[in-house]
Amino acid sequence: MTLNPWKLTGYRPGLNVICKIVKDEPGGYSVIIPKDSLPGFLPTLAKLRTGDEISAQFVCVHNNRVLLSSRFSRPSDPELQGSPVPKRPLPVTGENAVALPLPKPEEKNENES
Repeated sequence: MTLNPWKLTGYRPGLNVICKIVKDEPGGYSVIIPKDSLPGFLPTLAKLRTGDEISAQFVCVHNNRVLLSSRFSRPSDPELQGSPVPKRPLPVTGENAVALPLPKPEEKNENES
């Protein structure tokens, strides 16, 4: 499914939107923004149910889906309540792993003493 650019008019980073949980995925949930029928992804460790409607913030469009940031008023997971950063790290899998380049060793110039 390709996103219709006209439906994205007016979306900007930080915009609050309502999204509906469609299904769970590694690292979060597949969602839909009912207002414009836009597919999205909500990364979170919170326990949510299919069909839940929650408030989230628009971040950007990535992999032909809207990327959202959670804005829960009542996290379902008590461990996340009142904590801006989850206490459990996100498990790293092949799907969400990020490769960072290692710094190159400094080369000595032959003319340096």
